[in-house]
Amino acid sequence: MTRRLWAETFAQLLVNDYSNPGTFIYPALTKDKFSEYISVMQDDFQFGLNQQAIILSQIYPIEKFFGSDYRPEIIVSTGKVSGKPTTKDLSLRRFRKILGVVPVRDWSGSKKVHYRSGSILAMNAFWSWCFVRVDIESGYIVYVHY
Repeated sequence: MTRRLWAETFAQLLVNDYSNPGTFIYPALTKDKFSEYISVMQDDFQFGLNQQAIILSQIYPIEKFFGSDYRPEIIVSTGKVSGKPTTKDLSLRRFRKILGVVPVRDWSGSKKVHYRSGSILAMNAFWSWCFVRVDIESGYIVYVHY
């Protein structure tokens, strides 16, 4: 893009008042199909408006993480070393992977690499909420250590 086109685009954004993301995010989030998601994100986790929009864009609809019977997909298999039954919650693994909170290993020969997968925006929104949260009552920044 040329500078002139960037300037025209920026001017158009200012005219349409898109400089405040809440003007077009809030009407989209208030739709009935998102009401259950938003109530959980606001009431239980106290996510901000931008974080709600980013995370909702990755996890909606929640049914995509379930099995064909619309229940969480859990597999029970025997452990390699102990021989005891091991439960593997595949639905939870898929959900965490979309949010970018699970390391994925990529092993090729002697090269062993762990990296994060999922949306970078969702990962940043989730981790910014996890590690720095503003305590509204006292007005202080609360650092959450895990």
